[in-house]
Order: sequence, then structure tokens, then C-alpha cells
Amino acid sequence: SPTFNASLLYPESQRRRSTANDQRIHPGHRAVMDLIPYQLDPALQALRQPRNRILIADAVGLGKTLSLAIAALTLCLLADKPTGQSSGPRRPVVIFAPATLTEQWQTEMLDKLGIPTARWDTVGKVWLDADERVLSPAGREQIAHCPLRIGIVSTGLMMRDSLEKQHLLGMRFGVVILDE
Repeated sequence: SPTFNASLLYPESQRRRSTANDQRIHPGHRAVMDLIPYQLDPALQALRQPRNRILIADAVGLGKTLSLAIAALTLCLLADKPTGQSSGPRRPVVIFAPATLTEQWQTEMLDKLGIPTARWDTVGKVWLDADERVLSPAGREQIAHCPLRIGIVSTGLMMRDSLEKQHLLGMRFGVVILDE
């Protein structure tokens, strides 16, 4: 009955309104992804280390993309937390992935976590959204001006000398993810 369904939703709505007070990570977009508990381990590990560096190496399809995305999001949110002191400008997040995986990263970040990202188009020299819309003016120097907090760049770009590579090497990032 509708009343019964509503009674089941009420406790869930109250749980979601309450603030967690334990050491676990509680993703806010639970409805758009099916998390397996071990997928939160990289974020917890990164938070426990003085220098937030982690390496994930496992079989294909076990959720490395999601694990790293959650870790990156958690670290970004903590970096943005007000501390009473001037923490300086927000640093961007960059995801380096093989050209064949850049669209997959962008799609999974949006579909599973609800996080919009920009993807660098190495041919057009512009930032693109998940719908292939251009987000920036054209030009190699635009790689240093990602219009969104998270940018996705092909690892192939870093393998050859280019103006884009020089711009990226001169930047400071809040989080760097390197995929295969």
C-alpha cells in the first residue's frame, strides 16, 4: 500500500538527514551507484596517510575508477573545508588516462557520482563536457584553464613534447589520478 511504502521511506529520509559521526565514508549519491564496501578502502587509506598517495592494481571490472573517483572527491572536499586561515586557491584535479578511456572516465564520473568533468580534446585543443559541448576557447594554452574542477587528459599527451605538456607540468594539482 502507499502508506506502507511511505513508512519505509521515512526512516531512510531521517537517516540521510543525520550527520555521520563515525570513521566511515558515506557517499551522498548512493542512488546512482552500487558500491561494494572495498571500493571505499582507497579513500580511507588516502585519508590516513600523511601524503595522500595510493596505488590500486587489480583485475579489470572491480571498480578502480569508482574507487579513485571517490578518493579524489573526498580529498577535494577536505581541501576546500574552511580552516579559518587562507588556504589559497582551490587546486584542480587532473585524471590522466589512455585516450581510449577518457570518455569512460567522464561518463562514469557523471553517471555514477553525479560529478561533471571536462575532457581535453587533443585535436580541437578545447575542453569538452560529457555531451561533447565545447567549454573553452580553442588553443593549446587553454589546457591550463580547465573550466571545471576536474579535468581528464590523455596520458599520450604527456609522452611527447608539446606546449600542453609544458603548461600541465607548470601547474599544481590538488589530486592527480593516473590510470593505466
